[in-house]
Order: sequence, then structure tokens, then C-alpha cells
Amino acid sequence: MNLFPYQWNMNKVTGGGKSYVASSCSSQVKVALIDSGIDVNHPDLQHAVSVEESRSFIGQVEDFQDNVGHGTMVAGIIAANGVLKGVAPHASLVACKITNTTEFVVEKVIAAIEHAMMMQVDVINLSLSTFKSLSATTSAALSSTLRQAVDEGIFVVGSAGNENTYLNQVTDPFTGVTLVAATNRSGVKSSYSNYGAVAYSAPGGEWLTPMSDEGCILTTYPQSLVEMRSLSENIGLPAGYGPMCGTSLAAAHVTGVAAVIIGQLKQWKQCRPTIACVHQYLRKGCQRHEEAVSLGYGEVNAYAALEALTRDRADLQHQ
Repeated sequence: MNLFPYQWNMNKVTGGGKSYVASSCSSQVKVALIDSGIDVNHPDLQHAVSVEESRSFIGQVEDFQDNVGHGTMVAGIIAANGVLKGVAPHASLVACKITNTTEFVVEKVIAAIEHAMMMQVDVINLSLSTFKSLSATTSAALSSTLRQAVDEGIFVVGSAGNENTYLNQVTDPFTGVTLVAATNRSGVKSSYSNYGAVAYSAPGGEWLTPMSDEGCILTTYPQSLVEMRSLSENIGLPAGYGPMCGTSLAAAHVTGVAAVIIGQLKQWKQCRPTIACVHQYLRKGCQRHEEAVSLGYGEVNAYAALEALTRDRADLQHQ
């Protein structure tokens, strides 16, 4: 079974799959996914998960198996390689499990970021939306840890949130984090997405009928989740796949495109590119819709970014 034709989001971001042909260098890239874990046995993801480097940060829970679904759905957008395709299907995923529910403790996020730095990851994905009601002490601690990660050259991506709220500016603890808004198939803001002080947009889908042209995004889910299996069966999908929407998925697309850019530059330069360089080519690849306002530089596109890199290759190799 091949579900790529139904992945309108992935067809947009990869240029109909052309970015897969143009570069497979994301195998040199390590992405930390700070979330609810990953279904390590999922056939589309088991190739990608770095079991030795993945960790659970929940007391009394040693494994990083995803019992919620959120982490696995985000992982599929980044690096699925099977029935579904992710943006960077050869990237390595370091699962940092911080929750067994839909809620999380900020201290565990901090511990996961510190672990990601120890593992020398290239990208950190925080599809956790905005952290609300943080105390001054907790906010300062998270801000300090994120700043350290950015100072070490790690590209940190975060979801902008799903409250349809205008964000005036990026403030601590998110200074240095690349915030991402969600778009629908038409390239305009998804109805729920926060907007304003975001860096980029990417497909997040729209809550219409699950498989409609303007609807949700197809992604991976833990095969063991019974409630998701029922929904999958109702719309004719095998277990382990289902529809979802949200800025969490939008952020994952940007993480994937960043991984593609970093992988290509690592191959050419034999070192990790600067954060500024990654942003330069994310921006060069962005597609802007005339009706998409307050969505940063526009909608990311892996193939367009690779084309820009190829045009600049000679100059980049001499920098």
C-alpha cells in the first residue's frame, strides 16, 4: 500500500516527492522529538528511531513507547518511510518522552533538552504549543536551557498554538525558538492556528471531513491505540495511520525541512551549518500565498530550499 498520493501536505512540501530524489542527506541529521514518545515498532518509523539515544523522563517509566499518540503523529511527519513518507525520511529520531498523558511538566522538558544537547542533535522539535501559566522561576529555567541549546547551534522548532490568537511578539522562554503556524491545503491560515510573531507556516490541515481536499493530514499513530484503530478502519485505513490537524504537525514539517537543509550542507561542508544559514535557505524556499498574512516568511518547501542550495553550492563550499 502506498498512501503518498493522499498526503497533500507532503506533496506540497516536497514538490511532489522531488526533494526525496534531489537529496537523501538527512541520514546525517539527528532530530530530538520532545513529546509523548514514539511507537518504536511502527513499520514506517522503526528505521528512524535511535533506540540507544532515546530516553523516558517519566519516573518509573523506563521505555519511550508512545501510549498517547501525539509523539508518533509528529514523528511520522518528520521521518516516516514506508506506507507514508515524512519530509526527511532518512533522519534519525531521538525520542525524549516527557509525558504519558496529554499534559507535561516543564522540568521534564528542560531535562529532555539537556539530554538532546548531550546527544549532539541538530534539531529539537517542541510540538508542545505555548507554555501557559509558567511561574517566573520555571520560565527563567526553561529560557536558559533553550538559550543554551540555540547557543550550541541546535535549531529549535516550536508550534505556535491552536487558539486562533494573534501573537504580538516572541518573548521568553521562546526567544530563539522558531515558531510555526498552520496552513490548510490552499496555503492560508488554518482556522485554529495562532499567528503573528511566527517565523514560518506549514501544513497543519483543517478539521473538515477527515480525508477531504481541505481536511486533515494523514500521519502515523501507535498501532496499539484502540480508539485510533476504530477511526482508521472507519475511513478505510490500516491500523497505525490516521488523520490529524494542528500546529504540532506544522512544526514537524519545518523540522523536516530544516533536517533536509542541514543534511545537504553537512555533506558539502562536513560540519553543521549555522542556525542563520538554515534560516537563510528556509526563507529562500518559502512559498507565499497572497491571502496568508501574519504567517512569517511563508510556507516552507523542501524542494525549493534544495534548489536554492544547489544554485549557491559553489559559494557555500568556499565559506
